[in-house]
Amino acid sequence: LLLLLLLRGGKGLPSLLGFPTCGAAYWALTALAVGGLALCSVLAGRSLVGRSRALSGMSYSKGDVRWSPAVAADARARTIHHGRAIDIRRQ
Repeated sequence: LLLLLLLRGGKGLPSLLGFPTCGAAYWALTALAVGGLALCSVLAGRSLVGRSRALSGMSYSKGDVRWSPAVAADARARTIHHGRAIDIRRQ
């Protein structure tokens, strides 16, 4: 993901491949990076749910997260929301 962003470039750093900011290649690399990040998030959520199910006989302590598909989806949604809020505050 970092490599895609370095290849893409932006305001503070020009593209390593010379792509113009906001050109077609810039947005294609941005879409690939966002898609890759979404895929990582989904795979991590599935891994956590699977690990939680494998340890279902385990006793939980107060405050432990009991991962389920709904909890993983909620964590993804909250992360996206907070990321957007931070980006809006920076502008």
